[in-house]
Amino acid sequence: MANLNEKKLAELVKSKPVPTHVAIIMDGNGRWAKLHGFARSIGHRYGVEKVIELLRTAKDVGVKYVTVYAFSTENWRRRSEEEVRGMIGLFRQYLLQLSSCAGSQVRVKFFGDLSPFGEEIQTLARDCEENTRQSTGLQLNIMVNYG
Repeated sequence: MANLNEKKLAELVKSKPVPTHVAIIMDGNGRWAKLHGFARSIGHRYGVEKVIELLRTAKDVGVKYVTVYAFSTENWRRRSEEEVRGMIGLFRQYLLQLSSCAGSQVRVKFFGDLSPFGEEIQTLARDCEENTRQSTGLQLNIMVNYG
């Protein structure tokens, strides 16, 4: 259940024209964490949680498509191996949740090259798309390995 401020915000947004498509570039989470004295991994987790919050609100106000630029080709080269492993682990964790979202009113589609992520992630992504294929609500596009 949304808190009172979220309800007021949703009412305000609904009173204005709502965009059909919203795109989010997942950038700056590590810098945010460092600025607040946290490990970079906490910033990545916090960023994902904020996207989940946004999806709930976007669906409630009538947004039809949300595109998340989640993992670029630059992430493989510009981040430490440990940080990349952590990001992939986080990706895996949320894919497990998303793949069980049949009937959730969110359709999930992946765009980009999933092959560098390994077979488990590719399977989870395919399962997620298949399990949410019949959903008629908001469509979540997840961009991976883009450059």
